[in-house]
Amino acid sequence: MNTCPTNTVVAGEVNVNIGTLHGVVTDIVNSAPEASDILKTKLLAFASELDRIKSLLPFDTANTIKDDMENLSREATKAKRPEMLRTSALNIFAPLKAAGPEIAIPAVKLLHDILALTGGTA
Repeated sequence: MNTCPTNTVVAGEVNVNIGTLHGVVTDIVNSAPEASDILKTKLLAFASELDRIKSLLPFDTANTIKDDMENLSREATKAKRPEMLRTSALNIFAPLKAAGPEIAIPAVKLLHDILALTGGTA
């Protein structure tokens, strides 16, 4: 497997663009004017941290984090179903924990803040 500079992973003959989480979350927070500015800022900072970390993770794990980050962002800004927030947070936390504390601590702190702001517990 080769990694191209555009965040495109080439697996055999199939190109899969995993994109940036910050871009995905930007679209989500921009479509949620009712969400607080603090929450939006934390979500964007968290997405940036995950973008930094995902290059250190296996491709499948990075894709899973992308899906869970989208779900977490949508739940945090719109639906606010605590169980869905917790599920997405736990799905993101597991690979962060495996990445090691020196890499994951800033992201874990932001995840904690997001859950506290949204009532998903922390």
